[in-house]
Amino acid sequence: MKPMNKNRKITSRFDIRVIVVLFVAFSTFAKAQPDSLMQFSLGAGLSIPAGTFAKTSGDNDGFATTGLSVTAGFAKDINENTEWLTSAHMTLNSLDERALERLHKSSTGNYLNVWLLTGFQYHPAVNQTPHFYINAQIGALFPDAPNLKNANSPPLSFAYSLGAGISFARLDFTLRYLSSRPKWKKSDAEYYNDPSFALPVNVLIFCACLKF
Repeated sequence: MKPMNKNRKITSRFDIRVIVVLFVAFSTFAKAQPDSLMQFSLGAGLSIPAGTFAKTSGDNDGFATTGLSVTAGFAKDINENTEWLTSAHMTLNSLDERALERLHKSSTGNYLNVWLLTGFQYHPAVNQTPHFYINAQIGALFPDAPNLKNANSPPLSFAYSLGAGISFARLDFTLRYLSSRPKWKKSDAEYYNDPSFALPVNVLIFCACLKF
């Protein structure tokens, strides 16, 4: 079992190194555009679980229900149609307690996940109002789950996001798919070498954002 633990540590260290290098690269690239415009955004909306995260049949399913999301973003123009976009999202999803009861399981609490992502946003027709846009980002998920403890060291995992939206001057409506695959251990595990398992965290967030 020790080699497996060592491999998990190596993988986690590789993940965080990749994330740090990417953030530094994107930040350096953005700073190289001194005359570009900067814009902040703040929004809230729904967090809708997808895939295994929303399933309610297996021991390692997520049993997550639709919850809330809060979003903050920072965008800087690269050219007329493209922006460098960094954003933070907090998603809150409760457990489906009725589904757990049908399987004779008991659990309470919420999934509280924080996503930190960076990437690019493209506006095909930026001079029109309203206009559509698409974005793609990569970064990290800092997960927290009820009755589970994070098996990653450090406690984060690689994440990515794909999104699209419509912009009305100072108001955006956006839909994004966020995905990550953190590893967990049962919180009542008795032994250090108890196996960890992956529970993908996949959510669709739909939110309205104000731009400043």
